[in-house]
Amino acid sequence: QVETFSDPSEITAAIEESVVAHTLSDVPLGVLLSAGADSAVVASRLAQATDPKLVSAFTISFADAGPEVEDEQPVAAEIARRLGFESRSAEVSSVELGEGLDPYFDCMDQPTVDAMNTFFAARLVKAHGLKVALVGTGGDELFGGYSNFRRAPFLASSRGFAAQFGAGLARAAGLKLAFNVEKLRWLSRQRGSLVGTYLVLRGRMEPEQVARAYDCDVAQAQQVVDG
Repeated sequence: QVETFSDPSEITAAIEESVVAHTLSDVPLGVLLSAGADSAVVASRLAQATDPKLVSAFTISFADAGPEVEDEQPVAAEIARRLGFESRSAEVSSVELGEGLDPYFDCMDQPTVDAMNTFFAARLVKAHGLKVALVGTGGDELFGGYSNFRRAPFLASSRGFAAQFGAGLARAAGLKLAFNVEKLRWLSRQRGSLVGTYLVLRGRMEPEQVARAYDCDVAQAQQVVDG
């Protein structure tokens, strides 16, 4: 059953109801906290629903992520401070990341590239003896927080496609750009479809690559990619 909300206050009430329901526990609570709005909203509601002194905020950073990846720990620590939570963090090295791959894949219920940070954060929670931790997972998907939600309408337009076509040609010529030729080919088949363009932005493999990997025809792969 899917609920629909027409008033922002209904969304606020639903979030508060959900957070309160998850505080009905006789054990210490944790919250996985990043620099994003989704986990910050959950954390702020949690601070109102229970004694902040009983809550620990957990944040993960990656030591060798590179300068293009933002370290969310300082912002998360400031959010925790303002809410009155104890802030606990851990920095995952490239060695720890490599050693954690096998147990990470063992714990996965389906392929994803978005759960590695959650996996290490959950380990951190367990290391501190907690069994319950709230998360903000899904907030960006529900409320359009990711930049791809803003990029998709532009790319679905003819002007956006022309811009990416030029970027794709430049990449083919050896320039380092974010949009590769394979994705450009995939994007060209979307014919202005907003949903299709979003799938191109979020997808890791185009239908032809999926077909080769699973030994099926491209039409079947396209159905899988399109959901």
